[in-house]
Amino acid sequence: MAVHLRTPGTPRLTVRAAAGLSVLALFAAGCGGESAPAEAEDDRPAAGSATPAATDAPEVVPWAEIETYLAARHGYYRKFDNLAAGGEEVTMTSERVQFDLDVPYHDRSIDISAAAAEMLPDEPLTGSGIIRFVTTDTVVLMRNPAAQEPCGTPWVDMTAALEDRTAEFGLPPADPRLVEPFDVLRSIVGEPEPVRVDADGTLYEITVPDGVGLSLSGEAQTDPGILATIAGMESAGQVWLPADGGQLQVNVDYTDIVMAVTGNPAPDDTTYTSSWFINTDIAEIPTDLPPDVADLSCMDQGADG
Repeated sequence: MAVHLRTPGTPRLTVRAAAGLSVLALFAAGCGGESAPAEAEDDRPAAGSATPAATDAPEVVPWAEIETYLAARHGYYRKFDNLAAGGEEVTMTSERVQFDLDVPYHDRSIDISAAAAEMLPDEPLTGSGIIRFVTTDTVVLMRNPAAQEPCGTPWVDMTAALEDRTAEFGLPPADPRLVEPFDVLRSIVGEPEPVRVDADGTLYEITVPDGVGLSLSGEAQTDPGILATIAGMESAGQVWLPADGGQLQVNVDYTDIVMAVTGNPAPDDTTYTSSWFINTDIAEIPTDLPPDVADLSCMDQGADG
């Protein structure tokens, strides 16, 4: 289930070429339901874009307010992995995740962009549309349009396959209670510093250790060389803490880690960043499982046929 972005042999590093430097992988363990959560009116606003009040100086939103988000039992977020190089910038992958920590239930949808798909010609998930995973404390289900014809349903049960995979790589089992951006926020090194304050909220600078939040394949997560490279490395980031308790934004720059892991040099204008847009002020999410689910083996039979 790992999606690896391959390194093309080209001397000029454009976005398309730089995509091959990424160690990004989409690993289904710990992941996304039949229907996506309703789109927010604007999932990616510019942090602090509103004009500050002209009279009274705005107050700093205290960092302690972050605990309100971390205490949320259900919500949803969007994640975007962005690559910039040679004056170009593209979103390589985007995800939409909804979670309920009480059920527990974790719903993840993954969309591989056309730019990323060009780097993944042999990956079976490429071109299959949005792939979704639903994880509870007992099952991991995948919704893949490519399963419809061989299986008679787009839903297949991934539970046993992922248990074998996590055992093979010595990884922890799928955890429906893991909310990735919360994991990033809980790992922050030192005391976040406010760098901008306006009427809409406060922008904080943060430091994230050891590549927390960067998606790696199962192989990469257990590779001694990669683990040794990442250990002790830190990534700069920012958190936009809104004054009204609305959407929280987290941005982390993983460029140095990506370049160090791949061992590929890159021009100064190359960046690899991840952004999360987190909403917790919503009604409870639907947690029903799909009624018609096939065994994963039907996809292998379809391929053989």
